[in-house]
Amino acid sequence: MFGIKRMHRQRERLYLRTQLLEKRAKQSREKAVDNLLDKATSPAGLLASFVLGATTQLDISRKARKNLLNGASRDILGFLMSQVSTFMAASAEQKTACKENMAPEDKETPSDSDNDFTHPVPPTDSAKAQ
Repeated sequence: MFGIKRMHRQRERLYLRTQLLEKRAKQSREKAVDNLLDKATSPAGLLASFVLGATTQLDISRKARKNLLNGASRDILGFLMSQVSTFMAASAEQKTACKENMAPEDKETPSDSDNDFTHPVPPTDSAKAQ
């Protein structure tokens, strides 16, 4: 009815085909592992392994040295930038403090201007001495 028997047969065929493919894949993996072990234990395989290991170690050491130098240069640049910014901030504060501390000697204070109605111009050094 409505092709249910046919669908069940197709399902069974697909299941059996999947089981067969899984067995083949397992055998293929086992064969590949055996071939790899045979090659690795042969003198040529051992020599190739040693050469690959040596090149890998050399490559790793080059990369490690490069990473170390890059990291060190980044750290040094960061340190220098922080020192320069600190120096710039300190010099700006020092300039501001100098400007605030430098009050002109002949600057008129409010109390002097209240008491002195005769001189619109502040007295000079010679007038203070008299």
